[in-house]
Amino acid sequence: MYSSNQQAIESLYSYQQAMMALITNFNDLDIYSNPSLSGISSKNLLLSVLEGKGAILEKKWVKENGKKQRKKRK
Repeated sequence: MYSSNQQAIESLYSYQQAMMALITNFNDLDIYSNPSLSGISSKNLLLSVLEGKGAILEKKWVKENGKKQRKKRK
């Protein structure tokens, strides 16, 4: 899905901008923020965006915390 942390961040910003386009009055660029469930123009598209964003956040977390876990075991 992405090969570097920078690409992951860029992808997360793209997903955030997609949410901003789908939801009235949602304009938060913080990649860790999600909108309330009102003013949605397309629930199906929003679901796809949230699934993609969640997948990248999960892989980013595993990549970052997996390194910490391996260091602790040594």
